[in-house]
Amino acid sequence: MKSRSSVLVRLAELYEESFAGRHGGGQLDFQRGYEELLGLSGCGEGEMRELAERDLRAANEAGVITLVPIHPRDPHIFVKVRLAPENEPAFFAYIGVTSPTARRSEWVTLFHDAKSWQVPEHFADAWRTFCTHRADAALSWRRMKPFDRNDLVGGRELLALLPRLLTWDGCHLVRWVSSIVCGDSKFLERRQKTIELLLAEATGRHAETYESLGILPVPPSVTFHGSLRLQIGSEWRDFRELHGPMTLSGADVKRITAVKCEARRCLTVENATPFRSLATLRSGELLIHTSYPSDAALAFLGHLKALPSPPEFWHFGDTDPTGFHILADIRKRSGIAVRSFQMAFRAAEISIPLNARERHLIEELIPMMPEERTALNAMLDAGTKGDFEQEGLKPPSRSVWPFYG
Repeated sequence: MKSRSSVLVRLAELYEESFAGRHGGGQLDFQRGYEELLGLSGCGEGEMRELAERDLRAANEAGVITLVPIHPRDPHIFVKVRLAPENEPAFFAYIGVTSPTARRSEWVTLFHDAKSWQVPEHFADAWRTFCTHRADAALSWRRMKPFDRNDLVGGRELLALLPRLLTWDGCHLVRWVSSIVCGDSKFLERRQKTIELLLAEATGRHAETYESLGILPVPPSVTFHGSLRLQIGSEWRDFRELHGPMTLSGADVKRITAVKCEARRCLTVENATPFRSLATLRSGELLIHTSYPSDAALAFLGHLKALPSPPEFWHFGDTDPTGFHILADIRKRSGIAVRSFQMAFRAAEISIPLNARERHLIEELIPMMPEERTALNAMLDAGTKGDFEQEGLKPPSRSVWPFYG
């Protein structure tokens, strides 16, 4: 059936949010006020109302919903729309949408299939128990975090990552492992809490951390370049004339007792290539290389923030959902009102589509980031990441701020 209005799709969305839609097994009909449903569907008046009422009457005649009249003697004036749980399959088939029960069944199948995936022998029993428990939970969608019922593709990718980590051999830094296993050097750090919780569950708590699998954290440090002098302990160190970037260990950052900064601006830069490219300009601005900031980077920023005349704080990052999330994370954890630099959405003819998790992340970021709202909405509207990598920009055309013409 092809709807002429949004009213049946909106009814389906509301049903999915109900107890029966989320968990199945509902005994009572799901119902909404007739006028309320029309209003929620944007069909409260005019031609859209007429089309919506036709769709509702047609669905009622097909027996997939029930329109409740105001009185038996007034059968053409309706006060409620009902959707019985037993009619869920027929109703969703009628509008051409996968039903909540069918969607949960797809998850059940995924976890049953996953029981046969290869994991090391010493994890095999725990892995099968984990998959069985999750399949049972998916049937009624209870205790299913961190999986998103509406993102089966993303859930499959997350689940498939676990056996790859369990079979990892050797001791290596997390970013190297992430690049090899995930094709993204930052993914494992970005989702560390979630993945480690799943690893603990999937191994019967025998492998609760990355380190237990030989996946080692990046040593805390901060890499910077610019017009800066630091007192570390009782010794002053002058970094103003260095030609290249300097990396300071987390231990030395803790020993900083005084800071003198002549730079007007502090620019945090997400990726190594643009960071080093800007550093070669020796512009006098203070540059810090960081994605999601380490404790060392946050402490370093804290020293700059505490100066009597602190520099302006800016961030230059990728313009995909993760890039904007890094900016939001720096703002939140540093307590600094960092401004974005060169982070407008750039459309591209060929680009990576946004997945459900990334769309959800953008929707969470929009109210938090009013200055970046235009770029975030443009990405949502395009449905892709666009030309998002910093390296996609041309090299700086100026040797001084703002570097790009």
